[in-house]
Amino acid sequence: MIENGRLVSSSPHLAPTILAEEFLKKEIGFVDSKAIEEFSSQMIVKKSNDNSSPPANNSASPTQPPQFEKNQENNQKPLVGNDKNGEKKIEIANDEVENKKSSPNDNNTLVINLKEVKKIILREDGNLEIKFNGTQNSQIIGNEQINNSQELQKIKNYCQQSGKDSLNQQELNNILHSSSASSGLTNKPTNNNHSLAIGLSIAAVLMVGLAVGLFLKRKKGIKKKAKSGKKQVFENPNPHINIATLGHVDHGKTTLTSAITYVQAKENKAKSRKYEEIDAAPEEKARGITIKTAHVEFETDTRHYALIDCPGHADYIKNMITGAAQANGGILVVDASQGGQEQTKEHLLLAKQVGVDKLVIFANKVDMVSDPEMLELVKEDIEGLLEKYGFDKGAPIIFGSAKKALEGDPEQEKKIKELIAKLDEYIPTPVSDESKPFLMYIEDTMSITGRGTVATGKVERGILKPGDEIEIVGINEEKIKTKATSAEMFQKELKEAKPNYNIGVLLQGIKREQVSRGMALAKPGSINAYKKFEAQVYVLKKEEGGRHSTFEDNYSPQFYFYTADISGTIKLAKDTVVKPGDNLSLTVHLIHPVAIETNSTFSIREGGKTIGKGIVTKIIE
Repeated sequence: MIENGRLVSSSPHLAPTILAEEFLKKEIGFVDSKAIEEFSSQMIVKKSNDNSSPPANNSASPTQPPQFEKNQENNQKPLVGNDKNGEKKIEIANDEVENKKSSPNDNNTLVINLKEVKKIILREDGNLEIKFNGTQNSQIIGNEQINNSQELQKIKNYCQQSGKDSLNQQELNNILHSSSASSGLTNKPTNNNHSLAIGLSIAAVLMVGLAVGLFLKRKKGIKKKAKSGKKQVFENPNPHINIATLGHVDHGKTTLTSAITYVQAKENKAKSRKYEEIDAAPEEKARGITIKTAHVEFETDTRHYALIDCPGHADYIKNMITGAAQANGGILVVDASQGGQEQTKEHLLLAKQVGVDKLVIFANKVDMVSDPEMLELVKEDIEGLLEKYGFDKGAPIIFGSAKKALEGDPEQEKKIKELIAKLDEYIPTPVSDESKPFLMYIEDTMSITGRGTVATGKVERGILKPGDEIEIVGINEEKIKTKATSAEMFQKELKEAKPNYNIGVLLQGIKREQVSRGMALAKPGSINAYKKFEAQVYVLKKEEGGRHSTFEDNYSPQFYFYTADISGTIKLAKDTVVKPGDNLSLTVHLIHPVAIETNSTFSIREGGKTIGKGIVTKIIE
C-alpha cells in the first residue's frame, strides 16, 4: 500500500525487493529492475505485534462483505485505533484506483472503500465515525489512527475548519482528490512521485532565476533612465493648431476624439486614447458626459494638432467657453439621427463670439440612420444653422460613424481620414504673434509633489522660456512675482512656449492657493488688472438665444474674459432702457480685477444664456 507517497509493508518476513516486484506486477503490469530497486530502497516495514505466521498471500481479498462490530449509542470506545492489543493501519481506497472492498485486509490493515461509505461523522470526542451504505453498522476511528493517516487527518481538519460535523460521499471524494493533487498522495508508484518532485524543484529554480533576471533588467533600466534624467523634449517643425470639438451632449464628440487618435495611431501620428481616458474625471465616468475640457494630441503630414474636447452639457457651458476660446477652428459634431439640438445652437453662437470662425462638420452615427433622405434633411438643417450663426454655409460636412471607426470598420476609418484632411485644407494656420510680451490666461492649476504648483492654459502671445521672470495678474489686487521653472506640452518639455501652445508652467515658490482660474501669467509690467472700463456691447435678440426682455441701469450679469468669469454691474445713462438687438456703449464695474487691455473681448451671460458680447474701448481703473 501507499502511505505518504511511499510503499508500506506490514510483512517483515518478506524481502523488500520481492514485495516491490509483486506490487509493480499488480499495479502497473510490468517489472523494471530500476523501479524495483527504487521501490525497495524506500520501503517502510512495520512490525506486527502478531507473532503468528503471516498469510501466504497477504494481498488476497476476502470474499465476504465486511462484518464490523455494531456501534451502540452508549459505547463510546473506538473499535479501531486506541486498543493496545495491536496497531491497525487504515487504508482509504477508491474504486477508480483500487478495486477493493471495505474489510480488515489483514491483522494490521483496515481497508475502507469510499464508494461504500455513506458518510463520516466528527464526534464530540474527536473520533471519526464511519457509516456505510445499506447497513446500520458503523466504524469508529480513534485519534491515534487518525494521526497516522493523512487522508483521515484531511477529513478531520476540514470538518473542524468548515464547522461541519458530517461529510457525505461526494464531499469526501472532493476533499481527498484535493489532498491528492496538493500533497502528492496518490495510489501510484513512488518513482512518479519522485519525478514530479524533481520536476517541481527544477521549475522552482527556473522561476527564481527568471525573477532575479527580471529584477536585474528592471534595475538596469531604472539606472539608465535615471542617468538620462530628462523628459522627452517637444520638437515639431509643423505649425500647431487648436481644434475644438463642439456640439450637443451625447452626439459623440468624445467618441470622435478617440476615433481620430485611433486612426492616426496606425500611422504613428498619435497615441490612441480610449473614451474613458478622455473623460477621465470620476463624475464624467459616472454620468457618461464630458465636464472638463480635455486636450488630445495628434499629427498630420503638415500640422501638429491639439483636439480640445469641449463639454456639451448645459450645466458646464463655462468650461465649453474656455475650451472654445483657445481654439483656432472647430469640428461641429451633429447626431445624424437627430440633427441640430439646443447645445448645437448655443455652441455655434459661443464659438462665433470667442473668435472661432471656421468649422468642419462631422455628421455622426450614420449607422443608426437607414433612410438616405433623412441624411439629406440633416445636411440642410446643418447648413441652415451655419448660415444663421454667421458661419460659412459651404463648410465641409462628412457623414460617418466614430463608433464604427473605433471598432475597425475600414469604410468608417476612411471617413475619419477624410475629416482630418478637411481640417488641414479648410482651417487656416493662425498668425503667430511672437513679437509681443508673453501672456497666458490660467485655465487650471495643480500641485505636483516634490516640484510645486503648475498653471495650465493657452499662450495668447509672446514666447516663454524656462527661467523667465513672470507675474501673476488678476483676481487679487496685487501682482505676484515668480519664475517659470519649466514648461511642458503633452508631457514633453519645451525649450520655448510659443503662441497657441497649450502648456503647463511650473511656478517657482508659489502655493496652489495663490493661483486660480481666470488669473493671467504675463511678462512683468506688460499688463495690469482692472475693475472698471467702458465697452461697446451688442445685446443678442431672442432669436439669437438672447434675452426676451429689456434691462436698465445696475443690471448685474456675468462677464467672461478668456478663462475668467466675474460678476459685475452695468452702468447706463439715466432713464436708458436696453432692448434685445441694441448696440450701445456702456460702463462695467467688476467685483474683482481682471487682466485686460483695450480691445479685449468678452461675453455677457445670465441664467445659462449668452445675452451679449462686447469689446473693451477704454480702461478706467
